Amino acid sequence: MLYPASKEVLWIDELQNFVEEEQTVLEIGSGSGKGKQNKRYPKAAAIFGMDLDERVLDNPYLTSAKCISAYDISKELDGVTFDVIYSHMVAEHIDDAKKFLAIQLQKIKRDGVIFHSTVSKFYQASIIDDFVPVGVKSWLIAKLGSGRKSDDIFSAHYQLNS
Repeated sequence: MLYPASKEVLWIDELQNFVEEEQTVLEIGSGSGKGKQNKRYPKAAAIFGMDLDERVLDNPYLTSAKCISAYDISKELDGVTFDVIYSHMVAEHIDDAKKFLAIQLQKIKRDGVIFHSTVSKFYQASIIDDFVPVGVKSWLIAKLGSGRKSDDIFSAHYQLNS
């Protein structure tokens, strides 16, 4: 689905349509659960979270968490499959789109759903991303972006955003 205007909680409302209370869910890029991010989670039997940032281990909204790359899901979660795999504002940071999706296809159950919410690569912020120095970007995000700090800022590649 493509929504032309930003609606802050639309993604979680859409995600809720795919998640049932008895299901297991994997959230890619869970973060710390602090600030304005990630405080609305789907109702599920278990939510596994993973993130590159070790603060994910302290995320109070997750059943279980691992500090791993999205590319390491298969080996770190061997034998585990999920009903739903999702991310919010993570896909723009993926530098190998085919590998990212192939790994999820290995971990999703037969009738499972993969759901990623991200900005369009044609959104103003996405277009100017390459032209703004990292220091300025960090300052802007800290001031305007949910109270995040510079260590919450990751490089963007926009391979899954078109």
